[in-house]
Amino acid sequence: MITRMGLLGTALNEALDDHSDMIIHTGSFQGEGKAIRDPQRMMKNIQNTFKWLEEARETNRKFVFISTWDWKVNPYTFSKRTGENMVRLWASTYNVPYLILEIPSILETYYMKRGIIHYFITCKEDPVIQDRELQFLSLNEIVGWIKENIEAKNNTLKLAGERISVKLLYHLLNTVKEK
Repeated sequence: MITRMGLLGTALNEALDDHSDMIIHTGSFQGEGKAIRDPQRMMKNIQNTFKWLEEARETNRKFVFISTWDWKVNPYTFSKRTGENMVRLWASTYNVPYLILEIPSILETYYMKRGIIHYFITCKEDPVIQDRELQFLSLNEIVGWIKENIEAKNNTLKLAGERISVKLLYHLLNTVKEK
């Protein structure tokens, strides 16, 4: 069972043969920008993680939690880290088998139109850009990695992507925009 059929959930549903013995929680709301503008989204992520952990406990299914590799503190990453801690708590308290998968950003058109790349292209003035890096991988690379590791149990696995400085990305996109 996949809890959200967005871009990643739909791709996983197509790629995985049988996942009825597990709950794959891809998250409720993605993106730090949305969570910063509307902190209720952060709480919705936490509440839905609780809901699906309880479903896994009651039905004796493995819980697969899709998280983020990003450790920058903001409402979105806070909800993801809280979710990871909840998963470990359910595992130790209720013996819920789990797998936490920390993935980089998905570099597909859907995310480019709505995420940080779209923001950089459409913003009218220089945004405050912190010295940090983003990591990107294609949807196919991420789905392939998840498929290879989906049978792992009681573990946290991290997938690294291509790193790019946020400042460099902003300046590259604005150079292209000016041409």
